Formats: sequence, structure tokens, C-alpha cells
Amino acid sequence: MVDHQHLRELLGIREHPCVTITLPTAVRGPETLEGSIRLKNVLREVAACIGEDGEAERDILRWLGERVDDADYWQHQREGLMLLASPSVREEWRFPTTLPENVRIERRFHLKYAIRLANSPTFEVLAFSRGSVRLLRCDSSHVDVIEVPGLTTSLAEFTQYDEHQDSLQHHSTGSTAGKSRRAPVTHHGHGSNEERHTEDLERFAKAVAKRIDQRRASMMSPPPLLLAATTRDAAAYRNASRDPRLEPGTIEGNHDRTEPETLRAAVWEHAAEARLQRQAAARERVVQAINSDAGSTTLTRVLAAAHQGLVHTLFAAHDADQRGHFNVAESAVLRTGIGTPEAGDLVDEAACMALQYGADVYVVAKDDLPAGDSVAAQFRS
Repeated sequence: MVDHQHLRELLGIREHPCVTITLPTAVRGPETLEGSIRLKNVLREVAACIGEDGEAERDILRWLGERVDDADYWQHQREGLMLLASPSVREEWRFPTTLPENVRIERRFHLKYAIRLANSPTFEVLAFSRGSVRLLRCDSSHVDVIEVPGLTTSLAEFTQYDEHQDSLQHHSTGSTAGKSRRAPVTHHGHGSNEERHTEDLERFAKAVAKRIDQRRASMMSPPPLLLAATTRDAAAYRNASRDPRLEPGTIEGNHDRTEPETLRAAVWEHAAEARLQRQAAARERVVQAINSDAGSTTLTRVLAAAHQGLVHTLFAAHDADQRGHFNVAESAVLRTGIGTPEAGDLVDEAACMALQYGADVYVVAKDDLPAGDSVAAQFRS
């Protein structure tokens, strides 16, 4: 999955050549073999542009070429593939959406499609119950099970470990002092058993929340976290967690046996709706800024503001191709032919520079721009 933190690291790379390849790929069927053919054709263009005289260029071509005849590689794709290669970078990303067949060779990577993916709803789901604990990271079409070091995955495991620790402490001290961790409970009547169960659940929830909170606090930009749990289990976890991005809604029920993909689908609508609301609010702000001359749809003006860190919010069209070079010193665009591979994509440059300086960047289809035909920006006040 693509995140903004890693994108900003890639945005800082300036070296030659930076090769960005995008290809449509297939998930299954005979169409999967077309990816190999597409890449082989693209590599001819790359070789013609960068040459094979230097060691860095040869290494790039060798790394890219390793995929061409690997039949198994093309059987494990999604809808789109992006390959990034430079003297210091080798990365591949599988996209849940179709990408155009394209190659860019510049002094930086072409990343507006990656920005679009990073902005798509990404969320984590904690399936929490006394019988099972699983953390999932999901996007629009994919789900990964996240391994959390030290996470206890069931109440039975937690209780067994807890009692073992009590026993070790008891033997090491030669007394019953080690038993003081758990409040004494009289084992008769329904009420006392219920109290014991409630106490165990609360202590278990605290142990799980501590591990999950620590992991997410270490992340630069943790995605929203949604709970999948019964009402009682969810309440215990919410009382224990200090995560500011824990969503208020719950996917009700016991999900011990629910497949990860089923859980992803269950929370997708919630995550997608929240993103659409944020984007609609941003669109309104941009329109108001343009109408009051605190924004612009002029590519040259937007590029100048992006390079100075003056863009607050930017909408950029992923299907608008504006080739050329931007002269920062003169705030001028030097146009070049669309058939020149070395020419930069000016829309991509605006999106990348704006993101690098912390702007909110939305990469959308040209028809979905709030105004203009390639970019629409709100400037910082």
C-alpha cells in the first residue's frame, strides 16, 4: 500500500535517470500474459532513451527485464502496475485500479497516480473478541493481515500467560504476594462469575489496546481504525484505548470466523463515504478561493505557488497531459512536444511539489475538477 510518508521520500529524489513505468495488468485469465508483452515493448523505449553505456543504466534495464519472462510474476497482479527505477531506487507497486501504459524518464519520478492511490480510503480494522484478535489493513480492493509483535490474540492465551507470570512471581518470592495482581473474587453465585468475566475482559482489552496503540502511535499518519466486535467487547476496548483515530462506529457481531475480505467489504462503504465528504469540502474551498483570487486554474501560476510552498489544496487531473519544463527562476513554462519522453508532465510536477510542501492534493479525472482543465488550487493565506 502507498502512503504519503513514503511518497514524500520519493519526491525528494533528483537523479538521472528516474524511470517511471505504468501498465494495465490482469488479475486472472489469459490476459495476464499481456503484461509481459507490454513491458517488453516499453523496455525498448527505455533502452533507446537512457542507453546502455553506463553501469547504472545497465542495472536499471537488467532489473526491469527480470520480470518480462517470469510467468508466475504476471499471475499475481492486480489491475495496474507501477515500476520505479533509478540509480538509487527499485520499487514496484500493484494498484487496485487500471493504469495507462506509459513510460516517463525524467530527473524525478512521475507520481500523480501514486498520490491518487495514497488518497483512496485506507483503513485498519481490529476484529476484537475474547476468542480472537486480528488487525487488518485494507483499501478499496485489498486486505493484509498485520502481525503485531507481542499481541495476545485470545483471552484464553492472555489468562494462561497471566497465571503463569503469577506463578513465577510466587515461586521467586516464596509467598502469595504475586497473586495480588488480580482482585480476590468469591466463587459462588451468578454475580461473582460475571464480575470475574468482566474483570478478565477489561484486563485483556487493556493489554490488546496497549500493543495496538503503541504500533499506531509510531506511524507518521495512521489511517482510521474501525472496530469489529460485539457491543460488550467494543465497549471494553474503547475504554482501554487512547487512539485518537479510533472511529466511533462498530461493525457489530463476533467476527472470529469472518474472512478478512468479508470484513474489508463491510467497512468499505463507511470509509469511502468519509473520504467523499472530505473531498467535497475541499472542492468547495477551492472554488471559493478561485472566485476571490486566492486560488487559480492557471498551470503556470499554480506551479510557481507549488514550488514556493504556497498551495494549500490542489486538485490535479490524472488524465491531463501537459508536457514541458518549468523554469523556477523565471516562473515560466517552456513547452515541449508530447512525443519527447524526457519532457516533464507539468500537472504531475504541480501535484508532487504541492504534496512535498504539505498541501492536500486530490488527483481526479479531468471531468471531476472543481474548475479548469488540468489543475485547480487554493493558495495559502
